[in-house]
Amino acid sequence: MAWNEQLPEWNATGVEPPASKKNEGWKPDDRPPADWFNWLFNRAYKVMQEIRIMLGGHVDAAAPHSGHETPAGATAKASAAETNAKSYTDNHAESKATHGIGSGYYIAKTSRSDQLPAYADVQDKPSSFPPSTHTHQGGDVTSKVSAASAADAVPWTGVTGKPGSFAPSAHKSSHASGGADALSPADIGAETPAGAQAKVNTHANTTSAHSATSAATASRIMIRDGSGRAKVAAPSASDDIARKAEVDVVQGNLAAHLADNAPHAELTSRTITVGSGKDFSTIQEAINSIKKRIDETITINVDTGTYAETVTISGFTGTGSIVLNGGADLANSVNYIITKQLIVNKCTLGISVFGFKFNGAGMTNATQGFVYIGSSLDVSLSYCTLDGSGVAFATERGLYIIFCFASVTGCEISNFNTHGITVSTNGNLYSGSNTGTGNTVALYTTAGIIRKGDTQPAGTTAEQTVNGGQIL
Repeated sequence: MAWNEQLPEWNATGVEPPASKKNEGWKPDDRPPADWFNWLFNRAYKVMQEIRIMLGGHVDAAAPHSGHETPAGATAKASAAETNAKSYTDNHAESKATHGIGSGYYIAKTSRSDQLPAYADVQDKPSSFPPSTHTHQGGDVTSKVSAASAADAVPWTGVTGKPGSFAPSAHKSSHASGGADALSPADIGAETPAGAQAKVNTHANTTSAHSATSAATASRIMIRDGSGRAKVAAPSASDDIARKAEVDVVQGNLAAHLADNAPHAELTSRTITVGSGKDFSTIQEAINSIKKRIDETITINVDTGTYAETVTISGFTGTGSIVLNGGADLANSVNYIITKQLIVNKCTLGISVFGFKFNGAGMTNATQGFVYIGSSLDVSLSYCTLDGSGVAFATERGLYIIFCFASVTGCEISNFNTHGITVSTNGNLYSGSNTGTGNTVALYTTAGIIRKGDTQPAGTTAEQTVNGGQIL
């Protein structure tokens, strides 16, 4: 088969876009990588090439092709099929035992046009039907009703053992005390009034009725002992009876709590370690161990490693601070990796984070940044690496600030397809001595303020402000 058009040859294989991008499609302001287009053009070329190869062996020839029937042959086969069908139907019409009828039985015929059985066609029927009303002699009836209740009617004369008159007149008084036919309690197996009262009194006065006990015994009625006490087993369910032992524990805890000068505050500076064989194995466990009010400095020292967790620092207050330490400088931050989001929210004391790398590998989106800082008064991020090169989200932000005062210094923020740094409503950020490349917009603010110092991350667009935002 001849082809007129030249194939759109494209040999650069490119990189297949992620499933998320295939499902959602292009969005306004998307800047898809060149390798995604290379992949699309290469796939289209390869598919068309395969189709041309598959059709290349098709024969351009008039019918019939190999294996097709000629008109004469088709006519002969149709005639033979007609002959066979006629022979089969002729034999079928003459058969009386078809359609699954068993041996010794035949298909019935009827004179009715609707093919329903006709009374006139029924053989050996009585001369009249239904037969006229008739009677049978008693000797002809060989069965009897087993119970009178099962019969249509039973004559009174046929009932045996009946009283002389029926129904008898009311006669309850004759059986009452003093009556002509009085019944005693003994006649009906009943207790006498005096005997019943005596038994009730005995039962009421017993100290072991129904095997009751003051001991903690399963499936037994509880009774007080001689001192008015009773025992139960140790409680298990929330609505079980509490014993004195459990109450004493609560009272002891309450006394200790009252003796603590500040039971809900950190009043002493201390250091917590995180890592294999340390105080805690995860960063979040260490944070969860801290009381919400802090009036001294709590330092969390994290060992090198990869921490596949979302780290949330939220709701802390007081005059102290929390210091989260990873690497000592930017170069060492790559040895302290957090794969999910860092969230600092609703904190009124100082929060300082040093020397971590955030790569987003465990995140499902980065709309609110690899690092989110919101509704807090004093948060600093230093010597940290925020790298979006390993993810492909529709919206990627490195650092996201809203409703707070924060600073970011000595950090590297790179490869975010939306913003390297975003400062939103009422956010106030100092950005100093930071680096980074490959961002679409390096510094972006909407209704917030960014105060610059020294170097800043680079981007296709260095700075962008909207809705009254300022970059100073």
